[in-house]
Amino acid sequence: MQPMVRTKVTHDPSSMEGQAYLPRVLLYEVETTGSGAATLFTAAPGTYIHEVVGVVMEAFDTNTTIDVGDEDSASCFIANNEWTESTQYQIATSKQTTATDGKYYSAHKNITVAVAGATPTTGKLVLMFFVYNLVEMDTQGYNASKTIP
Repeated sequence: MQPMVRTKVTHDPSSMEGQAYLPRVLLYEVETTGSGAATLFTAAPGTYIHEVVGVVMEAFDTNTTIDVGDEDSASCFIANNEWTESTQYQIATSKQTTATDGKYYSAHKNITVAVAGATPTTGKLVLMFFVYNLVEMDTQGYNASKTIP
């Protein structure tokens, strides 16, 4: 279920007032000593990936490149030219340049990470995906409905 949080102490259980939806945060650790691509997860229809943040926890070898994207575009979230993979604690976020408005999926789509360039002998990466599932949110109800005449 899409996570919610109560924002008011005095909440009326019969209404949606005081509830807010939170992004589901998917956390992946990528450690590799080889090149290639891997599917991290499959985005379901109705999924909106608001932001992707990557942190190099352990530096990769020089000339190693890493892209984060989907099966249509390997670098749609983080392109390898947006960060220095050989620098520890380097951070890249999809909000910087690539997917500044996030990405909505109306059909199943594989979310991927690809390692290329020099084949690494060391390196570790943490990826955080901030995800909303609009289908689940719809079934949990709206905070309010308005009709515009």
